[in-house]
Amino acid sequence: MNKKFLILLITLTMICALLLAVGCDNNNDGETSSGNNSLSSGSQDNELNSGNQDSNGFLFKLNSDNASYTVKGLDTDNNSTQIVIPSTYQGKPVTNIDNYAFRNCSNMISISISPNILSIGSFAFDGCTALKGVYITDMSSWCKINFKGSLSNPLEYARKLYLNGELVSNLVIPADITSIDYYAFYNCEDLTSITVEPNNSVYKSQDNCLIEKQNDRLVLGCKNSIIPDYVKSIGSSAFEGCKGLTSIEIPTGVDFIGFYAFANCADLTSIVIPSGVEILCDGVFKNCSSLESIEIPSSVMEIGMSAFSGCRNLKNIELPHGITDIGQGAFNSCVNLTKIIIPTGVVKIGTLAFVNCPNLTIYCELSAPLSGWEKTWNGNCPIVWEYIVD
Repeated sequence: MNKKFLILLITLTMICALLLAVGCDNNNDGETSSGNNSLSSGSQDNELNSGNQDSNGFLFKLNSDNASYTVKGLDTDNNSTQIVIPSTYQGKPVTNIDNYAFRNCSNMISISISPNILSIGSFAFDGCTALKGVYITDMSSWCKINFKGSLSNPLEYARKLYLNGELVSNLVIPADITSIDYYAFYNCEDLTSITVEPNNSVYKSQDNCLIEKQNDRLVLGCKNSIIPDYVKSIGSSAFEGCKGLTSIEIPTGVDFIGFYAFANCADLTSIVIPSGVEILCDGVFKNCSSLESIEIPSSVMEIGMSAFSGCRNLKNIELPHGITDIGQGAFNSCVNLTKIIIPTGVVKIGTLAFVNCPNLTIYCELSAPLSGWEKTWNGNCPIVWEYIVD
């Protein structure tokens, strides 16, 4: 009896041990699954903390208001050529496109921007060289976007803006628009007319010019613009990239022309600067490759950085005696410029002001450079000192 009892006890003990082992395995299986879930959750938490959430081929980050999202870029597996920015993500509006978001997306052919987008970051579309069209559904929303430079606007490469599938050539500024970013219509090469809807409190249009009412500043022009006589200033980038603009008359009352106002106007052959202008701002005529000659009035005292850079056909230019400053790279790559005279009053010349000017000889009225002239100001061009003007 004792022997049978002992055998039964041993058997029961083995069964209990086996059951306990199975239970432990089941518990361990539960921990592995939970552990995997924890790892997944931890990865998601890290992803959220790093600002990246992947969905439908895009990367998003939650904005600081916890009520909207920013597009950070494309998922690595997204090779689509026609990109459509979603208006919402996880039930919240997508309001921003991040810095560098689509940089070097060389396969992108078109981009559709939703009306919810409020800002586009620096270099967001840098290197998107295949872009052919920008598509929007609401002009007011487009006008209100805050662009962080020319390379934040896909028009830098696309050059064509489509509103509800129609190419924008006859631009109509809505009545509710009170501010327009410099780069909103940058490089929009098909513009032929500009008008403003009635009852706009800030802007008006005349002769295909968009003008601020309060200060008579021309904000935007196109190839068919005729600048009204009452205009007092021309805003930055007002005609930048204006295809087909060959010449334009600037009224005598204009005393300020903004940064890059006529930059990249490749068809511009002639322009007269009014006598009241004192500063030729940075890049004002940059890459006006058809410009052959320009008369700078005696009122001008400063030529800004890259003001005439890339004016490859510029052959004749005379600097007035009142000029004091010539900016960095001001005449960079003026390859057909053969002669320029530096007056005695010039106290500052920036780095490489005359670089890449292989046919240029510089004539200086002074006998030696001044302390405000950078060492590389002449860009290896030959210099004739103590030049006497006839």
